[in-house]
Amino acid sequence: MKKFIYILILTVSFSFLSLAQEIATNAIGVRIGSYNSFLGELSYQRGLSDSDRLEFNLGLKRSNKDIDSYKFTTLYQWVWYIDDRFYWYAGAGAGFGIWENDVKNEDFNGNFLFATGDIGLEYSFCDTPLILSLDYRPEMYFSDYKEKNQDNFRGNIGLGIKFRF
Repeated sequence: MKKFIYILILTVSFSFLSLAQEIATNAIGVRIGSYNSFLGELSYQRGLSDSDRLEFNLGLKRSNKDIDSYKFTTLYQWVWYIDDRFYWYAGAGAGFGIWENDVKNEDFNGNFLFATGDIGLEYSFCDTPLILSLDYRPEMYFSDYKEKNQDNFRGNIGLGIKFRF
């Protein structure tokens, strides 16, 4: 009976490992964020193994105060299989960025560093090379500038559409 249980556990474990190999090696696309975050980000994912990957994002934000912001984010993500072509992932990362005021006031120009996390769901279509994702990304900024008298913590929800290759 013990042998049967061990064989069953090994069979189930290997079946999950073989299903996890459907993660895309490369994917490129966009991530559209919530209102108070960077509205658009170009995104690139590079699979490292069957269960982890790197993600790089380049974001743009235009606020009502004539301030343009740009940021670059790097994330390390772990990916887990849920169901046929359906995954969830979590990760951590960091990044840097700059903001520029259109009015030539040096007090409102600067740069920032930030630490971030990431948790989300992802669906990969079988007949097309498209991937849809929905994630939550909390971010802690290290900067002197506080937008609208807020602290340096922001969280945003993003919808990603990527092309895998």
